[in-house]
Amino acid sequence: MPRACVSLLFAVLALDVGACASYDSRWHAAAAAKQEDPYAGAWTGRWVSKKHRGEGDKLRCILTPETDEAASDGEKVYRADFEAHWLKVFSSTHSVMLHVQPLKKPEGESAGVSGLAFAGTSALNTIVGKGTYHCEGMMTPTKMGAHYDATYDTGLFELGRP
Repeated sequence: MPRACVSLLFAVLALDVGACASYDSRWHAAAAAKQEDPYAGAWTGRWVSKKHRGEGDKLRCILTPETDEAASDGEKVYRADFEAHWLKVFSSTHSVMLHVQPLKKPEGESAGVSGLAFAGTSALNTIVGKGTYHCEGMMTPTKMGAHYDATYDTGLFELGRP
């Protein structure tokens, strides 16, 4: 292998390891912190590709409220910092602003699952290329699930508390 290729490979791996260490420390701090907001903090789970059958891996998220109070329509904004692992070797991070609203209960029902519906779109800039990412789903204080659609993939993710 030419020396330039080996140098480039080591540079990419060094950047990936550095980014992982930074995210890892932030995620552990979020997991240890007492959160006033029942949705804020550390989440962990998996993503599964619909486009690339059999592909999926570990997914972590740090959810941070960006607005202190909900707007008059009930909408609130959270920043979701994701770290996705793929091909058992690589990981990448990306952030999405999630616009959330209280789940609407079926008419006439007073009981049911309480939680939030969310949607968000962001630009992707990963080692495999640039593109867009969009997700829509719902969350309770202990579970989060969504469908995602990205330039290079589409699938589902499920997260819970660590």
